[in-house]
Amino acid sequence: MESATSFLGKKQIIGIVVIIAILIAVAVGVYLVQKQQSLKSKASSTNFINAFEMTNTSGGPTLACSMSATPGVAECNTNSLNVNVRVKDSAPLLP
Repeated sequence: MESATSFLGKKQIIGIVVIIAILIAVAVGVYLVQKQQSLKSKASSTNFINAFEMTNTSGGPTLACSMSATPGVAECNTNSLNVNVRVKDSAPLLP
């Protein structure tokens, strides 16, 4: 009985292995593209704003923050460029 290497050349066997690997990769790629992913933001509630305390470094008052029109984005307005941010409650930041 002849071996596969004598019936087919080494280059042909390598070619067949490469073709099989490409077919498997395409099948896996098609599966992953069709699979629907959930991209929900876990930090989209307004409670996460309360987890931080932001003050001017000059000792000014605590900055008032609010949710912007963009979902999941908070806005804090100040005239100072120097701002301290401190986490005062980590519970709203945890999943």
